[in-house]
Amino acid sequence: MFVVEKSNVYTKEFSNISGIQEKKIIKYYIFEEILEEIKYYGIIVSEIYGDKRFDDGFFISQYRCKVLDILKFLYENSIGIFEFKDIVEDLLCVQN
Repeated sequence: MFVVEKSNVYTKEFSNISGIQEKKIIKYYIFEEILEEIKYYGIIVSEIYGDKRFDDGFFISQYRCKVLDILKFLYENSIGIFEFKDIVEDLLCVQN
């Protein structure tokens, strides 16, 4: 995967709450790539725990506004890296 452009759209910070959650930061990115003269957009989600960072992403659509709507949903519902792909796939099934 060759990412042409990646931009951070949202960042969410979580506090350390003893026994409930770790301190972490989740970053939500939109990225684009041009394949055979067609622009595709995707989402990358990053979770940062201290000095450890986990990234994952995939292409979603040719429509930037659709991808931004999904990105907003992920951010507003605090969806993390380990479940976001399943949720995006469910959202795409609902939208079609």
